[in-house]
Amino acid sequence: ISNKSDSLVTSPSYAGTSAYSYGGAIVNDGLISNINGNFYNNSSSSSASFYSESLGGAVSNMQEDSVIDKIAGNFSNNSSTASDALNSFAGGGAIYNAGTIGSSKGDFYKNAALSSGENSNAYGGALLNSVMAGKVEGNFVENYAKATGENAVAYGGAIYNESLPLSYDTNMPLQPIEINVVKI
Repeated sequence: ISNKSDSLVTSPSYAGTSAYSYGGAIVNDGLISNINGNFYNNSSSSSASFYSESLGGAVSNMQEDSVIDKIAGNFSNNSSTASDALNSFAGGGAIYNAGTIGSSKGDFYKNAALSSGENSNAYGGALLNSVMAGKVEGNFVENYAKATGENAVAYGGAIYNESLPLSYDTNMPLQPIEINVVKI
């Protein structure tokens, strides 16, 4: 599903020297009040010769003014993959956020951001946050960010946050962040 304000359209495919892929299940460029549901085995994947970018294996909140008020559900085995390019970037194996997400509640298990190429970057195996994410509740288990290539860089096996502080409740019982890995 691709949401641009009030319209729903399917996401196009891109091929050639540059490739871009966003949100394996949902792309938001407007306002979504609530997303309730589980996301399993979704992927956002791109491959090109010069530049390849893939953001949000399951959900991409794309613009700075895009809003998702609440996400409730589990994310398992989702991936964001950018490959075979001179420059490649993959982020948010489960969720990529460039706008505002009010809150997120659910477990993140075995999600991955994968990048390969000469200058490859992989950020946030489960979640890449660029602007504003409110409270994040859940277990983060066996998520990973992996970049391969001559100048590979990977950050945040579970979460990569490049903006305002996330609110992560560590006082809740049974809320581990464990076995999350960064691989180069």
